[in-house]
Amino acid sequence: MRNAASNLLFNNKLGQRIVLLLVLATSTLLLFNKYNFIVWDQIRNYHQLSSRQYLTAEETAEIEGEMEIQVLNSLNIDRLTHGPRILLTSPIFSISRLTGISSDKIFSINVLFNFLLSAFLLGNILFDYRNKKLYVYHHILAGFILVSLFMNGRLSYAFLGVSLLTWYFEKKYDWSFFPSLVILNIAAFMTSVSSGVLSVAYALIAIAFLKKFIFDKEKKDFKARFIQQLPLLMTLIIWARWFFAGIIKNLKFYNGSFWKMTAHGYGEVLHKFNAPVLTCLVLALVTLVAFRKPIMRFIVDEEMRFAKTAIIVSLCGGVYGYSVISAFFPCYLLLSEYYLIVLTKQWKA
Repeated sequence: MRNAASNLLFNNKLGQRIVLLLVLATSTLLLFNKYNFIVWDQIRNYHQLSSRQYLTAEETAEIEGEMEIQVLNSLNIDRLTHGPRILLTSPIFSISRLTGISSDKIFSINVLFNFLLSAFLLGNILFDYRNKKLYVYHHILAGFILVSLFMNGRLSYAFLGVSLLTWYFEKKYDWSFFPSLVILNIAAFMTSVSSGVLSVAYALIAIAFLKKFIFDKEKKDFKARFIQQLPLLMTLIIWARWFFAGIIKNLKFYNGSFWKMTAHGYGEVLHKFNAPVLTCLVLALVTLVAFRKPIMRFIVDEEMRFAKTAIIVSLCGGVYGYSVISAFFPCYLLLSEYYLIVLTKQWKA
């Protein structure tokens, strides 16, 4: 009975067929515009305004007037913040102009590709924890496709960036300087679709740098530690301008108040402080105290340390924005699958 349940969950052939079925199903729905994502207005308007020579008369008329002025003013003010995401989406509009396929269709295909690559990266991490009979990609891909029904397509880039960052730290390869620098910067580039997600990714890289450079006891030589962690430091320096630009932009929007910024995330409950909110906070505190030992074991356990840290940091960042929590969904998927594998092994033992 136990072996049958395990085979049903992790069977290789069944899993491969489910992956193929998911890809075919979503591709078919995408073809008939039933599974479709739309490029967010901010980016679409910028690309349209910056390439008018490629627009039809209808498209030109659509963006003229007051909206054009608003968009240009917004992007002129925040060009520093929006620069990476404009660059990230540029191939979509270039391919659209060359092929005549709508930018939304190409964006939707890109979203599906992001999910496939994210599932591959997370599944590759779990390869170290499973035996050859366990197959996990279909669970992860199904999770991505399911959550995509309730989300904005641009978060798929954040998913991919977070998955790549998690893969880099969890695989524990002995990375050389250049591959490390490239992987870290690609991951940061992908998360730049959201200033909140980029901020958390930046914080995680900073935490990794401080942990390995200051607290790592394996290499006592200062020079050796510095050289080993140089890719992390360089990534922090490269992305510092966008990290601080995002924070400053949000502070300006909320009149320089970190307290007012909490209204953008689940911290908004603090602005509606009443009896039900107080009750929920007390229950949450009681739950934390009651389960403090398993929670501490969860945090202290070396396995999947980066993914756990990412979830904790994203939950803290979620006070200032819901997108921060949702963008770290890959880590929730990874840990869920990891503990499912652990429990299955214990069950079969």
